[in-house]
Amino acid sequence: MAKEILCVVEIDENKIKKSSIEVLSLANKIKELEGNGTISAVVLAEEPQEFAKELFNYGAKKVYGGKSPSFKYYRTQPFVKTIANLINSSGDIDYVLVPGTGNGRDFAPYLGAKLKAGVIADVIDVEKAEGGLNFIRPCFAGNLLYWGKFNDSGVKILSVRPKAFPMPEKADNTGEYVELSVDIKEEEIPVRVLEVMKETGKINLQDADFIVSAGRGIGGPDNLKIIQELADTLGGAVGASRAVVDSGWISYDHQVGQTGKTVKPKIYIACGISGAIQHLAGMKDSKVIVAINKDP
Repeated sequence: MAKEILCVVEIDENKIKKSSIEVLSLANKIKELEGNGTISAVVLAEEPQEFAKELFNYGAKKVYGGKSPSFKYYRTQPFVKTIANLINSSGDIDYVLVPGTGNGRDFAPYLGAKLKAGVIADVIDVEKAEGGLNFIRPCFAGNLLYWGKFNDSGVKILSVRPKAFPMPEKADNTGEYVELSVDIKEEEIPVRVLEVMKETGKINLQDADFIVSAGRGIGGPDNLKIIQELADTLGGAVGASRAVVDSGWISYDHQVGQTGKTVKPKIYIACGISGAIQHLAGMKDSKVIVAINKDP
């Protein structure tokens, strides 16, 4: 039975990412199925204590804070080292849940190798099974579902697909804040973040309620302005198929699909997209899908 379910929290522009809050919903589900367990969260940041109250309100009973200037930006080595030290020193952490973002996909397998622990990636659901829990993830571009189970009683690491779980209910809760001992020397970290470049004034693709996506069928890069105008009118974001990104018409951060981003907007408008299974894997859970395509 679960002792402690640890949720790894990702901070972006001094805010908790929604995908990290969604992870707490899976933690709640594991707790219900196991019949017990404490839900905790770990934040590595320059001022981690600033995020504790929000995490308590979303259901965490304990928040671990790792404070260091080295945590301003995500880098694999210091983040894995600090959280692995927490897990090893605690002895009570049974599950580690990681948001399946770009950073999370880097972090989870590295942590698994560090701890010699099993990892199940891209989890979208969990169910009770004989001798434990089955964790469900899509494979073959979402055409099949895979049921995975951990073989032993060691630490179990899961990366959680963004938008697979709802945001938990928010309430005015309190909890325990634990400050971690951080042993990070900047000169020992082999990676430096020199600059972070982001588009300003644009809605994040994974947070957008309305997405207008372009495929090769729009004819050429000049026609992207029509896609952008519609997205702006709706107050939404611009997506793209892999073919459009590979052709250099738009940057990779707009790509929706198996090798791009997974989205779940209220309305997804696909313009000139063929509907390959790799693309469907990234947007098939949209509430309403509108296809503008001459091929019925």
